[in-house]
Amino acid sequence: MELVRLSSDNKIELPSDIAIKFQPDDRFLIATDGETVLLKKAFKTKITDFAERLPDEEPMSMKEIVDAVHECRRERKSKG
Repeated sequence: MELVRLSSDNKIELPSDIAIKFQPDDRFLIATDGETVLLKKAFKTKITDFAERLPDEEPMSMKEIVDAVHECRRERKSKG
């Protein structure tokens, strides 16, 4: 665990050993719980990634759509 500080312009600089794991334009979700701050890398899902998984047959049920979205997210998360 490393000590960082919040600058007067509300920025926190990540320690270099953590920063090298990300790209300069990566986006993050942030949450707080009391004194704890959590950052999580946010992934943009391209609609084309999802559309490629859809069957060409009958329209999908809502459950099938939800399952396909969850599968796509799991795969992206495992790559990230």
